[in-house]
Formats: sequence, structure tokens, C-alpha cells
Amino acid sequence: MNVMQPPAIRLFVLWWSIMWRCVVYGFSGAIVVSIILGVALGLMGASKETMTQVGEIAGVAVGVTACLYAGWSRLGRSLGAPGVSMFKGR
Repeated sequence: MNVMQPPAIRLFVLWWSIMWRCVVYGFSGAIVVSIILGVALGLMGASKETMTQVGEIAGVAVGVTACLYAGWSRLGRSLGAPGVSMFKGR
């Protein structure tokens, strides 16, 4: 099996394509989840400490989920040229 090193510019384009989506998805998801949790916890009469702890956990969950989805949605897609392949074809 012959392993090829992709050109640096192709890796940068792939990285940038994933990163900006990660930021956009994470920011959008954080706004939506914050509003929902804020209203729900406020109506339940939760303390400020409880809201902070739930918000921290939800923030990590939304961030990780957004970045995983951003990576998954871009891998295997064309970036304006033949796809990035880690192995030479046979």
C-alpha cells in the first residue's frame, strides 16, 4: 500500500472548510440551546448556579457536536479539485 502526502494547500483548504463550519454551527447551536435552556430553567425557578452549570455542560456538548458534524459533512466532498485521498489508487 503506497501512502501519499496531500499537498499542503489542499490540507489547508480542507481544514478551513471544516473550521468555519464548526464556528458557524457552534455559534448558531449555542444561541438556540441557550435560549431554550434559559427559558426552561427560568420557568422552573432554577438558581443562578444551576443555570451556570447546565450552561457549561450544554456549551461543551453543543461545541463538540457542531465540530463533529462540520467535519463529517465535509469529508469525502469535492473541494473544487479531485478529492483528497490518503492512498494511491490501485
